Amino acid sequence: MSEHTGIAVVWPAYFDGSTDTESHVTALFLGNTETATFTKEAALAAVTRVSKYGSWGDFTTKGTALFGQKNDVPVILLQDGGLSIAVKELTKHLVAAGIQPSTMFPFNPHVTVPEGSVIPMRVNLDAPTLWWGNERVIHRTHAKREAAVDAAITAVREEHGDWFAGIIAHEQYRPMLVSAVNAALKAVA
Repeated sequence: MSEHTGIAVVWPAYFDGSTDTESHVTALFLGNTETATFTKEAALAAVTRVSKYGSWGDFTTKGTALFGQKNDVPVILLQDGGLSIAVKELTKHLVAAGIQPSTMFPFNPHVTVPEGSVIPMRVNLDAPTLWWGNERVIHRTHAKREAAVDAAITAVREEHGDWFAGIIAHEQYRPMLVSAVNAALKAVA
C-alpha cells in the first residue's frame, strides 16, 4: 500500500461488481497529516456526531462522468439523497471543533470507478468514516460489521478449508459477503 497523507471524511461504498475494497464517496477533504493543525481525535469526535446514525443505505446511481484535471478519472454519479445536508452537518461539527474543511471542490456525490467494475444501479453507503492518511478510523458500527465479515470468513475456512474461504475473502466477492453480513446484523439488531 502506498503512503497516503490525506485526511478526509468519507462514506465507504459497497456495490456488486466492485473490485475495490476502498471505494467511497468523499464528503469533505480536511488537509493532510503532515500539516494538520488538529488532532485525529478531534476530527473523529466531530465526525462521530454524524456517523453514530450508522449506515446510510442504498443510493441510486444517475450515470457516469470523467473527473480529474485531465478528465481521465471515471466516476459513478449518485443521487444526492440527503448527502449534501449531511455534509453541511459534518462541516458544522468540524468547524465547531476548530477544523476547517477544504472548499476547493464543491460536494458532488460520486464513487471513483475501480478498473474493471460493472456500473451498478445502486451503491450502499456505510456510516461516515475518518480517513487519516493510510489509517481508516472507523465508527464502531463499521468496526462491528468488519469483525462479523472476518468471523464469517474464519468460520468458512474452518468448515470448508482455505480454498473456499479465499474465494469469499477475495476483493471481488467480499462486497457480496458484506451485503449478507449487513442484512444479518440488521435482522438481529
